[in-house]
Amino acid sequence: MRYKNKIFIVFFVLILISITIVGYLIIKNTFRRNLEMQIEQSISQLNLIYMNYSLYENIDTMTPIINQYLQQNINIEIRNENSVLFSNITNNEKFLEMLVPNDSQYSKVYIKDEFLYTGFMKNDITIISKTNISSIYDFKKQQIKFFIEISFIFTFFVTIMIYLLVKILTDRIKILDKVARKISQNNDYNIRVPEIGNDEIGTLGKVINQMLNSINEDIENINKISNNRQEFINNLTHEIRTPLTSIVGFSSLIKNEKTTDIKKIKEYSTYIYNEGMFLKDLSNKLTEIILLDNKKCSKEKLNISEMLLYIISNLKIKFPNVIFNDNICEKCYKYIDKVLFKILIENIIKNSITAYEKNKNIIIEIILKDNILIIKDYGKGIKKSDLEKIKEPLYTTNYDRNKDISGLGLGLTICNKIIKYHDWTWRIDSEENSWTKTSIFLERE
Repeated sequence: MRYKNKIFIVFFVLILISITIVGYLIIKNTFRRNLEMQIEQSISQLNLIYMNYSLYENIDTMTPIINQYLQQNINIEIRNENSVLFSNITNNEKFLEMLVPNDSQYSKVYIKDEFLYTGFMKNDITIISKTNISSIYDFKKQQIKFFIEISFIFTFFVTIMIYLLVKILTDRIKILDKVARKISQNNDYNIRVPEIGNDEIGTLGKVINQMLNSINEDIENINKISNNRQEFINNLTHEIRTPLTSIVGFSSLIKNEKTTDIKKIKEYSTYIYNEGMFLKDLSNKLTEIILLDNKKCSKEKLNISEMLLYIISNLKIKFPNVIFNDNICEKCYKYIDKVLFKILIENIIKNSITAYEKNKNIIIEIILKDNILIIKDYGKGIKKSDLEKIKEPLYTTNYDRNKDISGLGLGLTICNKIIKYHDWTWRIDSEENSWTKTSIFLERE
């Protein structure tokens, strides 16, 4: 059964039951009230008859009053102790004896066959009346008939209103159902729920749209990651295939004695050695990336100002032709992994050194101030189109893929992981053919 039909039936049954209960209570209360009024009236009439009889003590003088009541379909019986003084009630004696009040009662009432029997006793005088109350029952029947007619009319109009209301509600639910079916059947996450109001159903539509937006963002991120991985694999394959081809080629020449020139053999051997060292470095870098992903936290609070000065002093020995200009504050304590921090600084500085062209003075500036570490060079800079991708694995700004100039293309990937590991952020700014500045924003203590 459709949801719309279920709602319709439930509302219809509830309204019908409600109308029936209300009508029953109204009719019952009206009937009870009419009976009470009739009983009160009957007792008042008997009290009036008693007063007239007590005044005259003669039945003959009561004839006009009794006839007046008889015209109103009220029969009277008057008793003095056990003797009947007057009676125009046709019921049997035993039934009338039952209506005589006892000493503790003032009046007694009994209803039978749409007649009201009322017994009244005072000072040994008992007066019994028999009143036709069929009009009250007829009024009850008329009420029931009227209620049934009104119920059908009211139910008809309410049914139409319920149907229209349910249709309005379910039409909006159908919109949600249509969107959900399109998503499940066509995997179309670009579809959106139209504006359908600000109530609960409208809010649900907005939540579905937000969910679809999140799914689209996740899909885009997954596709981006997938493309990056594919690009990484392609780049890695190229990086490995090129030196392997050279190694196999030159070693084949030596093995098959295609050349006997000692100088050539030495040249080939040197090339094989260099390519082998490149593959070794590539393997080490990839290992470092894997270890960073699985590394557990081992930070300690250290003065990174001292560490920077120590790293710079070692690099001065390794790169004697490089000019290091440092402006480092005396104390800057941070929770760091000192091994990873050393790798981070050395990678950034080595990248800065490779940014210079040959036969050009190499100047590297290192500044640590106000929780910001800046490493700046005045080399060839980076194109704006390359700045967003520079942190990706195996991405290099050297388009001829000369390893002597650009390196492996993994250094900044490692730097990015180390910075994330320390909960820091960083930014690379550059102006082509002028300078490159790497800014690391250290967390505040």
